[in-house]
Amino acid sequence: MAPSPASDAEDKLRRWAEAQARRDEIVCEAAAAGVSIHQIQQITGIARSTILGILVRRPKKPLLRLVSTDEPPPP
Repeated sequence: MAPSPASDAEDKLRRWAEAQARRDEIVCEAAAAGVSIHQIQQITGIARSTILGILVRRPKKPLLRLVSTDEPPPP
């Protein structure tokens, strides 16, 4: 049986949500790599004010650190 239009639309929404979940990370990576805010705006369609907000909010250091079970806890 072919997928229903609703399930197809839900799949598209899930793919869109997965891509959007990394939006801030990707914008920060692009800016750090030297892509101008204007270029980011032109490529993504994200408003300049939103891009500036993303860049201001980015954490200065990681909030979580993954450690192996062998590694002792930090002091």
